[in-house]
Amino acid sequence: MQTEPVRVRQAAAEDLVRIAALEALCFSDPWSERALGSHRESAGAILLLTEDFAGALTGRILAPEMEIERVAVHPARRRRGYGDALLRAALDAGRRAGVLRVFLEVRAGNLPALALYRKNGFRLLSRRRDYYRDPREDALVLVCDLPDPSAGRTGSAGPAEAGAPEARAAAQDP
Repeated sequence: MQTEPVRVRQAAAEDLVRIAALEALCFSDPWSERALGSHRESAGAILLLTEDFAGALTGRILAPEMEIERVAVHPARRRRGYGDALLRAALDAGRRAGVLRVFLEVRAGNLPALALYRKNGFRLLSRRRDYYRDPREDALVLVCDLPDPSAGRTGSAGPAEAGAPEARAAAQDP
């Protein structure tokens, strides 16, 4: 599929109902509007949204670490650059906040998501057996080290190392 230009912004309170609807389309365990509102108001929260409401990302910055909690892209817009734009915006926010390591969990069988994360410098850290329930599936815990601007050097695994054996194993052995 062709990549589309995607504009990403911070989500506002009035966006929560639309993000909750997107969650319901994308996840077997969607967050409610209330849960999204609680997240949005919590310390270090990130809640990003594409301007056309086709994608959203939730995360949390507790520098020097960050967790990407959810990336939702409308099924009709997948593989068009939405997830990449959201992830890059979150990583940029993390860099500005002094984040050095980013963590996320992904279903072991979600090969498109694994390819996206690998492309953006994530590598396999660990596997959580039977973590997801509906349907039952392992979770892969991925990590990405961001450049440390104060040290003038990059972390141990950036996009150049995205093809590292751990990342390849994550994509090949879900």
